[in-house]
This record gives sequence, structure tokens and C-alpha cells, in this order.
Amino acid sequence: QKQETYKAKDGSSRVRMTFTVKKRPWSASQLHPMFFRADAPIPAGSKAVFTSWSEGIAPIRTELPVRSFKFKEVPKLKKLNISLAWMGDQEARYWPDFFKSWETIGFNGVNGFPRYFSKKEDAVRNAFFDQVRQRGMSVIMTDSPIHAMPGKDKKGHEMNCLVPNMVAVCPSYRGKFYQAELLRIKNCVIKSKPDLVFFDIEAWYRSHMTAKKCSRCLEKQKASGLSMDEYTKRAASETVRDFTAAVAEGAKEAGIKVPPVGLYGMDPIRKDLSQPVLYWPYYAKHIGFAQPSLYVGERPIMVQERIRAIRKVMKPAQIIPWLTAGTYGEIRPEFVGIIALEALLNGAGGFTYYAYWDFDTPRDFQYLAEALHMIAPFEDVITEGAPVNIPCSEKGISTTAVAKGKKMLVLVGNYESIKNSTVITLPCSKIKSITDLKTGKKIKPAKQLNLTVKRDNFRLLLVQGE
Repeated sequence: QKQETYKAKDGSSRVRMTFTVKKRPWSASQLHPMFFRADAPIPAGSKAVFTSWSEGIAPIRTELPVRSFKFKEVPKLKKLNISLAWMGDQEARYWPDFFKSWETIGFNGVNGFPRYFSKKEDAVRNAFFDQVRQRGMSVIMTDSPIHAMPGKDKKGHEMNCLVPNMVAVCPSYRGKFYQAELLRIKNCVIKSKPDLVFFDIEAWYRSHMTAKKCSRCLEKQKASGLSMDEYTKRAASETVRDFTAAVAEGAKEAGIKVPPVGLYGMDPIRKDLSQPVLYWPYYAKHIGFAQPSLYVGERPIMVQERIRAIRKVMKPAQIIPWLTAGTYGEIRPEFVGIIALEALLNGAGGFTYYAYWDFDTPRDFQYLAEALHMIAPFEDVITEGAPVNIPCSEKGISTTAVAKGKKMLVLVGNYESIKNSTVITLPCSKIKSITDLKTGKKIKPAKQLNLTVKRDNFRLLLVQGE
């Protein structure tokens, strides 16, 4: 790296740094993020100029505004589980002062992909995860069973249905590659010693079709006495059972408590029409929590509706959705915070994110931290409270509330209305105080509140009863 100071044409002092960028080890197109440390406040209106050189390509010059802002440090969360699970430990270790940053933002879980752990990094990786545990953070193991098996998507491989012209994982297959996969999962648990396990299985897309002509499936279906639809659902459920049993075996050998397991995209409300063989009523008993996939862009109502529906049949500790800061379409940083609040106040016991590279501006982290900072003192209300219905006069403005004892959190969001005001009615006989958690200001206690809520914005209120 080369660094030099010089005077620009306008007389301002500038610093020029020239260095070789590093690509992410798992990507042919993405670079590691670049981190810069400033020892003094950055003046308003500052700009940075990036010029890149690559062999055979003309230099590319980009000028970007630079601004700095302070994060509100989130108090340590003890009951909610907040993580960015689609981020490997290599990337975490690449981040300067990672733990301080992670705790400031409000994350209390750190992920690893033990499927990709290399022996040459064992010492530094083990030291890293030791520090995770010492800081009271949870270790998460994210893994994609079946995807690691050598025959996935390979025509004619024994792990797939025995049919011509179509390749699909066989629900009935229990051969040597299946047994090897169980051992791999067990060893991943031994290596990572996780507190939570997140499985991402997106491998049975055509299995419900190929099973109808697969001689292996037809034989086992006939012996079961079930319809093919019923048989394949039960066979897939047995696979989930075997995978979670492998987790338990690994935990026993590693001398740790058996970690609960979640399955990406799965919950009791939404049927996965892309993988019909995965049927919640059958496999739910083998997993520990629901993990709905809520990559919904700037549509917090969809988060609200799904989590609220799941909350009717499950407790918050059993609901850890996957959220995103940009998958399937970029979203404004403000919505990262809004969606986090909607998930938590509607019944989630935490959440995780896909994926690290979608956090492409520090402001994504900033708005997440601001949301978590507001609710941090009220974890017990969110995890142990009961939903409360709050009538609202404006159709396009939504309300969500949860109460425990004399405390109630009320989230009022304007995501669809062109109007900027609404009247909400609080179901309280006596109100001691109302605080706007966003501004810290007190609101005169009243059962009916006339609130200003601008479009794409929200109000978060703490209502205290007498």
C-alpha cells in the first residue's frame, strides 16, 4: 500500500492511497469490502474519488460523497436472537474491530459455515469463536444439507430419482451418499459447537414429479400403503428427522447442549409450493423454530401479516425469520429498521439476515441499530407479552401492539397511505404516560391519539398504565 498527501486544485488537502484489492475467496466477481479509519471528524461536503485499474481495461473513476454519523450503541440483548447468518467467519475476521462493531449494531449471534472450514485456519478460527462465546454471543451453524452431496443435479447419479430426462433428488434414497451426508452434518456440529443450527434445503424442487415414475419410490410407496403424495411427504419428513438426529449426535460427541434447528423458508402458515414434499405438519416435530423467508422489499405489511399469523400458533422464541437488506431488490436503509421492528413487535423472537453483501451502505446497519436501540429495554414485553388490537382511523396506516403487565409497545406505520395522520384508540382504562421512543418526547396521555405519521415512516410508542 502507498499513501501520500497532496494539495488539490482548490487548495484543499487530500490523501491518496494506492493498494491492491482482494477478492472474496468464494467469489470470482466480488471484492472484499474496503474499510477506512478516520482520526478526525469528516468535514461536511467531503468527497472521495475511487479510480480502479485492471489489466486490459481502461481506468474507471467514481466520485462519491463521504459523510460520517454516530451509531447509538445498542444495549446487550439477552432474550432476542439477532444475527447475520449468511456471513462467514472469514468475513467477520476481515472486519477491523469486528466485535465492537457487531455489539454496537446489536447483533448477538455470529455465524460459521463449518462445511467450508479449512484445517489451515483451525487455530485462528477456534480463537475467534472462543471470543464469540466469551462475549456471551451465540454461535450459529448455517448449513445446506443435500446441496453438499456429490450427485445433486447430476443425471444418472444414484441419489436422484431413477427416471430418464429429469434430475431430482430422490425422497426415498438412503444409500451410501445419504449416510455420508449424515456423518458430514454430525462432524460440522463437532467442529463448530453451535448454539443454533440453520438449515437451508432448496433441493426437492421436482421430486414430487419424478417420484411418480421412480422405481425406488414406487416400490417403497407400494409397501407403505400410502398415496404417492402422502408417501413423499413422509419420506422428506424422515430425512429432516435424520438430519436433526445427526445434529444431536454431533452435539453429544462435542459435549454441548443439543442446538435447536430451523429450516429456511419454512413455517406453519405458508406452503412451500416449490418443494411440495416438504410438509410442515409432518416435519415440524423434528425442528425447533419457524424460519419464514421475508425478502419482501419495501413492503413491511407482508412481514407484519406473516409473523402475526405464525404468532397465533407459535411462541416468539420459536420464530426466527430470514430478513434482508436487499435480496430480490434494493431497499432504502430506513426500511431495514422498519422491517426489523415489524418482525419483532408482531411476534418474532429475533431474526437473521441474508446476506452480508446486501448491507452495501453503513446506513443499513445504522437504521437497524436505531431500531434495536429503541426496543432493547423492552425485550420482555416482546418475548413474553401478548398481542393487542389497536383500532386506527386511516385504512392505509397499520398498527401493531404488544403488552405485558402495565407496559405496551405500539407501532404505527404508514406504508400505504397518502395521508399523514391518523387517530388510534388505546384499550387502556388508565394511562400513566406515553413516550415517543423515536424522539424520547412525552405525549399527553389520552385514550385517543391523533398522530402524524409521514409516508414510509413510523411512530413507536411506549404506553404505561397506572
